[in-house]
Amino acid sequence: MAKDTKKSKAPKGKKAYQQGYVSFTPEDLQEQARKDPANAAAYDLLDQAMTTSSHITAEDKHNFDNGGTVDIDDVYPVSAEETEEMDRLLDEAEKRAGNPNEPFFRDRLNELRNIVGWSKERHWNFSWMIILGAVIFVVFLFYMATGSSDLSKEERRVDIVKNWTAMDTTLVLSETEYPSMNLEQIYANANNYKLYGCGRLASTHKHNLKEAERFRAMADTATVKENRKRWISMAKDYDKKAEQALDEFNDYNKMKFKQLKKTALREAKESLSEAQSTKRWAWGFTFFFMFLIPLYIYADRPYGWMESRHRTEAKVLGGIRKWAFAIAGGLAGGALAMDFLPDTIVKWSDGSTSTEGNAGNIVILAIKIFMYIAAIVIVAVVSTVIMLYATIQGLRRNYDWTPVKIRLKAMFGKAKAVAEDAIAKK
Repeated sequence: MAKDTKKSKAPKGKKAYQQGYVSFTPEDLQEQARKDPANAAAYDLLDQAMTTSSHITAEDKHNFDNGGTVDIDDVYPVSAEETEEMDRLLDEAEKRAGNPNEPFFRDRLNELRNIVGWSKERHWNFSWMIILGAVIFVVFLFYMATGSSDLSKEERRVDIVKNWTAMDTTLVLSETEYPSMNLEQIYANANNYKLYGCGRLASTHKHNLKEAERFRAMADTATVKENRKRWISMAKDYDKKAEQALDEFNDYNKMKFKQLKKTALREAKESLSEAQSTKRWAWGFTFFFMFLIPLYIYADRPYGWMESRHRTEAKVLGGIRKWAFAIAGGLAGGALAMDFLPDTIVKWSDGSTSTEGNAGNIVILAIKIFMYIAAIVIVAVVSTVIMLYATIQGLRRNYDWTPVKIRLKAMFGKAKAVAEDAIAKK
């Protein structure tokens, strides 16, 4: 009936059951039945027990009757009913055995009973690697939620703008040069804020004019009519953008202290609101995953027969997890290996030489940081996605929610009846 798919090295323990391993085939039973007539009827029942699974279709059984084969790892039951039927057939086989203590028969019977026993029990099926990846993600979210530096800066910026000292904001602006300022300097007073805004718009105006000139030059040298039209059209678009930037520049330059303060305060409050929103989302996801991890452990506790039913899915998810962790490990290992890069020897024009350490090179350091971050992101994202999927499917498949649904339905029905009575009395 079955095609032997046993590996050269048989799996052991929990892994053997998860892979649907059986150490013998129905052909082995049939051969032994010919050698042991006293147990022939019992062997036939063992063979029937190995075909209770609905993974073995009617077509498979028909093919077997005509000398065909099916996969040996399809013999595990994939429902509670199939498990009970397999158990019943094994009990019947033991009763019908003429010599129940014959070693070959007893070993095969016990192996199938172990499969039935495993199928009837629940098994903790969560992955510590998935939990580790999720914990890494939670730590990152917790850092985002509790890290107050950005939020404090935004709050301080709002306070600074609120406390600006009134001043004359008439500025003599250069057409080409504007001082470089950080955010603290920009929001320090109204004139700095105005100078930064005018500089930004002047730079945009200048950039658009250059782009317009570039596309006109391309149009002048274009030999294809369609290309010439396209370049001229793009030049006109940049002319419009440059004109718009110049108008905004002039409007900005005319702004007085009150207008500048109002605009700066609005921008500072918007930045503060974004920072607060980011912190709220970080806290929300932190609590969500802190709740999800124990829920995942609880949910991913299927009966053995449920594991057998979804064995292919488990293989796919396991493969994704292994590949993700392998890639992440490779990235982390590659970043670590960069510490052992040989130094670069530089030869100068005067014949002298110098040595530059590659491990401390700013470019290599940036690559190392990127590789470490990429490894963490891969582990965290894959782990959390698999955990979320496994939790949803585990709660849906591994637990019977019918009693809960009945109680909820009754509770809502009672509440509805009370509400209708209250309305009727009015």
